[in-house]
Amino acid sequence: MSMMSRAWTLIFFLVVLGGCGSKAPVVVEKKPVVKTIAVMQVVEPTKMEIQNLSSVMFLVPIASIAFNSDSKHKSKIFAAAMARQNMTMGSVLTNVLVEELKGGGYDVVIVDAVPVPEDEPDEMDYRQFKTDVDAILYVYFDDVGLHSGAGSNDYRPRVNISGALHLKDVEDDFYHEDFSYGVDARAGKSWAVMADPRYAYPSFEAVIAKAPEIREAFESGAQAIGRRMAADIKSALK
Repeated sequence: MSMMSRAWTLIFFLVVLGGCGSKAPVVVEKKPVVKTIAVMQVVEPTKMEIQNLSSVMFLVPIASIAFNSDSKHKSKIFAAAMARQNMTMGSVLTNVLVEELKGGGYDVVIVDAVPVPEDEPDEMDYRQFKTDVDAILYVYFDDVGLHSGAGSNDYRPRVNISGALHLKDVEDDFYHEDFSYGVDARAGKSWAVMADPRYAYPSFEAVIAKAPEIREAFESGAQAIGRRMAADIKSALK
């Protein structure tokens, strides 16, 4: 090997060794050890809305005032009709979360809900809980109702939830995600569950007439996104 070749070889190894020495150490984030989880009883939805976003609203903006007034009026009638169905969405969601987390090997208990500001449901003060569990799961309904979008002829279900897993003695939430069922869902997204196409109603009169079926849509939706959330939590903890 010539003198020049030896020189270039030496330079090459010095560069390689120097580069290796400058690399920052790889930091592996340690997952928390969670064996016990307290699931807070999910509170029933405080309101249900029905929306009809007709394309007329976008073509004639002034018409939006009349449409908004109509939606508010129909929402009151709709909420009263659904109240008569004695829905148990909160219990359905709570139970499926408990069932799925237990199936993942966690020791799970249900704790009573605690008051939170209605206009700021994510403002949970975990110091209110007197428990020795490793984590607390708090889930609440963001939106529940029926929605007819621009260009659509049907009212379809909407169930959106938010959830946070809070670890003992840790200030920030370990886990915080949103999940959607129905009109806000997008096929193939991990946070979404598509609704059965049969849950579609061509008019407000059809909605009121089908209140028992809509209860079924809402409760099956709560169950489906509860399963999806529980699977996501188990994956985050692995």
